Amino acid sequence: MGRTSAPLAILMPVGPDCDSGFVADTIASVRHYLGADTPFLVVDNSRRSLVAQAFAPDPALEILTIDHPQGRLGALWTILARGMKRLRERHDPEVLLRIDTDALVTGASLIAQARARFDAEPSLAVLGAYRVSATGGPRDFSTSADALRRAAARDDAIGQRMSRAIVRAETLGYEVGEHVLGGVCLYHRRALDALDADGLFDDVDLGACGVSEDVLFGLFLRAAGLSRGLSASPGQPLGANWRGLRGTPVALVEQRR
Repeated sequence: MGRTSAPLAILMPVGPDCDSGFVADTIASVRHYLGADTPFLVVDNSRRSLVAQAFAPDPALEILTIDHPQGRLGALWTILARGMKRLRERHDPEVLLRIDTDALVTGASLIAQARARFDAEPSLAVLGAYRVSATGGPRDFSTSADALRRAAARDDAIGQRMSRAIVRAETLGYEVGEHVLGGVCLYHRRALDALDADGLFDDVDLGACGVSEDVLFGLFLRAAGLSRGLSASPGQPLGANWRGLRGTPVALVEQRR
């Protein structure tokens, strides 16, 4: 398949604990609001063909089956990195929406608002729940910082990679552990380009690093000189929460999420 350039692509990981009904609802919401022809890649780590059971045939939806043990922490990083690399090579999206199966798209304005933010801020790489959560409260990065420091203290390739990235990011104002919540967020093409240029899409060692994937994205993008933006505080379009939806779909629509 030749490479095309798409304004938007969707990436959704599916693990063994996902609910097939949630999978179907999330796919349906994406298709309804973001277009039936938008490239959509599902990385299916359920080991039970969960996605094939949950949706009707869709020529724009591709399933990448990954059979190794459940993707968590660094293992989820490697799963998402494979998906991002595939979407970049095949579709070169301007914006990539990463969405989990316990999230829904509830309106059509999300991508237009994101593109406006990305266009206005040339260093902006990712939008989502950053320093303030969807409830309006401050995020606490201490647990993530501890995990990163443990990884950086390792006497192996992982430790070296982490140490270099932390030092480089801290010179650019990075607070160790800071990150955008991964469950639903938006990456710009410049983020994918930076990760690929640094060889991170192919760094399989990171699968054993013991750090959650959204913390890794936060570290590596900051080390590349890129920034993160808030798009999930009250009055902004994302209702991203630590687990599950921020509220009922009806409530989210009322909040203009």
